[in-house]
Amino acid sequence: MLEGLGRSLTFCGCGLPPLLIRVSHQCVSQEWISIPTVLYIVVGGIRRVYFNPLSKFPGSKLAALTLWYEFYCDLVKRGTHIWPIEKMHKKYGPIIRLNPYQIHILDPDFFDELYSAEKYPWCLNTAGAGGSTFSAVTHEHHRLRHSPLAPFFSARSVAKVEKLCSPFCQLAQTGMVVRLDATLIALTMDVICDYAFDDDLCYLDKHDFEANWKDSVVKAADGGAAARQFPSMLPLMERVPLHPKETGNKERRTIFHILRDCDLPRKEKAVKRLCDEAGVIIGSRWRRACCLERARVELDTVLREEGELPTWTVLQGLPYFRRGQRGLYGITVRNPRIAREDIRYKDYTPVSQSAYFILMHPDIFPQPIEFRPERWLQPGKRLDRYLISFGKGTRQCLGIKQLHLALAAIVSLYDWEMYETGLDDVVCKHDFFISVADLKSKGVRPRITASRY
Repeated sequence: MLEGLGRSLTFCGCGLPPLLIRVSHQCVSQEWISIPTVLYIVVGGIRRVYFNPLSKFPGSKLAALTLWYEFYCDLVKRGTHIWPIEKMHKKYGPIIRLNPYQIHILDPDFFDELYSAEKYPWCLNTAGAGGSTFSAVTHEHHRLRHSPLAPFFSARSVAKVEKLCSPFCQLAQTGMVVRLDATLIALTMDVICDYAFDDDLCYLDKHDFEANWKDSVVKAADGGAAARQFPSMLPLMERVPLHPKETGNKERRTIFHILRDCDLPRKEKAVKRLCDEAGVIIGSRWRRACCLERARVELDTVLREEGELPTWTVLQGLPYFRRGQRGLYGITVRNPRIAREDIRYKDYTPVSQSAYFILMHPDIFPQPIEFRPERWLQPGKRLDRYLISFGKGTRQCLGIKQLHLALAAIVSLYDWEMYETGLDDVVCKHDFFISVADLKSKGVRPRITASRY
């Protein structure tokens, strides 16, 4: 048509150069291509926001339109999507449309029923370890993978927390300031790598407790949001060749000897799956003076001679000490579930609920930012069902026993004072799957002033 138009204009004495005719032809073609594309996007957006099965749920229209809003909050603004979720709940109520495909609720009394359902595969991309126990979707698959691991996380297996005592005694003599967050991660790495791989990394023997490793953990967790938004990244990363090798004492049986030799199906013993399990095992890991003193009084009743720590089972019988973990947010990322049968919340079918919002719910914990373990001891109040810092049931974090023993050692065996540490160093500011404080924080830094035993 354009060529005919060019001939007509030439005939009229207004000849168009051939190049201009070709350029004009391209512009018209691109215009006709772009119009259907724009219409497809506009109509698709309208259908997604107003005519989707989830359209009846209240929430931000921008969040309902596109996952790019979540991308902006979690990747550009770095782990801050949790705060728009909180604002939407305050505006719209206990159930909201979180994004084009998911629903989020905020009702502490509905937590147990919701999390009896199975995991949502899309959000498991955060871990980047599809072969791990953590990433098992169904309860049956989780039990299959979990059962060989459980004995290694028994109270007897994690009793090596005493390893923490030697460097702390030296710090008590020097009065040196220590980063407690980095110290606890160093302890986790040393203990887990010792009995999982027979390869003690000896981070606790280093003068800074390998503080860079704590920063590496945070950066890796930060990157989980990218894997969730762009799951195609994971197959590319998995193409990196693996070269497993034997380390340590071959006569000593570790977690992976047990997994190799147990009666799990052959596909559950593949090298890739065991590497995923290893990555998750490694990645898994009190403020006022009156609270500290009360916890010490309670711990002193069960300490053995010369400050020997009690067993984890004994610590579970200390109501004040055990409830102090509410301030440890644990996993802050929402953990969506899907159900084979409908799970009904009033008139709707929910998808996920964030543990952080339950732990900080003012109706359950008045003045939730305050550290007040005595609230758990009030007669007539049963708050244990809301203590979900590390999950519940069979999917509870396996490292919780080690945490209790480490806290018991720090609280009962040493005198310490905080050094240039404020709320910005402990309060959740970013959701990187785990709770992360202000990114400019220098960490939780106490000075160990004396050894009490």
